[in-house]
Amino acid sequence: MELSQVVTSQDMSVLQAVASPVSLHRGETLFEEGETEDALYVVRRGTVEFGHPVYAHHWVDFGLYGSVDLVDGDDPGSLVQWRDMVDCSTGAVLGDHAFFSHGPHAFSALCLTDCDLLRLDGGQLIQLRDSAPGLYRVISDDIAQR
Repeated sequence: MELSQVVTSQDMSVLQAVASPVSLHRGETLFEEGETEDALYVVRRGTVEFGHPVYAHHWVDFGLYGSVDLVDGDDPGSLVQWRDMVDCSTGAVLGDHAFFSHGPHAFSALCLTDCDLLRLDGGQLIQLRDSAPGLYRVISDDIAQR
């Protein structure tokens, strides 16, 4: 769902004023599977992929001298494979399950492109409800339909 297509520009201005901006580069992780979260996110620009990371290891056997794992410790993402991928783009609400359940994320979220997001914690969400009830209802309905 593209939020800007179903709510007023005034509501979008309230959202941008209430929420905290987050910018991530392509390849950065928004959150990891198993982490808990105290906020949800709205994608303003970009594409975020949800999935379960499966870390691949590339072992080289040196016989008598042992074996070495070639996973780069500084860049473990270079050898990550993903299962059960779902792409989310502009207007998507992310991280809501972990936010409302106070539990861990069921998936990791990886930015496929440079992304601009809006972060809403509990206090900001209440402020949004009071300032832009129409937008709050659209977001709540979108979450409830999943």
